[in-house]
Amino acid sequence: MSRRFADLAAFYVVYIREAHAADSNWSERLARELNINQPKTYQARVEVARKCLVGLKISIPCLIDNMNNTTEKAYAGWPDRLYVVGKDGKIAYAGARGPRGFKPQEVRKWLLQYKSSTAPTSKPASQPAKTAGQPPPNQ
Repeated sequence: MSRRFADLAAFYVVYIREAHAADSNWSERLARELNINQPKTYQARVEVARKCLVGLKISIPCLIDNMNNTTEKAYAGWPDRLYVVGKDGKIAYAGARGPRGFKPQEVRKWLLQYKSSTAPTSKPASQPAKTAGQPPPNQ
């Protein structure tokens, strides 16, 4: 999806606090198998994020939340969530909270609709066509 819509949007993974920390109250199998403790320092969080990206073969650029979890709190991102933010900085699409609300196919559908709604049309030279970089109105 990031390659298909690269002309329309920039894609980022934002690594927030570890959702499957072995030292948390989780008793799930995945937390025990991963054996990753909740990072206590920013450098440790960077290292866990790096391992995640490498292990999952994620090629999308990664941003890492600070230790106060500012981004996670602002976007209600735990454990995961999908957003499209317009160039104006406003949220144009907000997916439901994960894991059940983590639906990349909904983002893909939204991007397809957005792309078709902003496709340049034939207009007189005095009226420039809309460009794909213009965010849609908030929904």
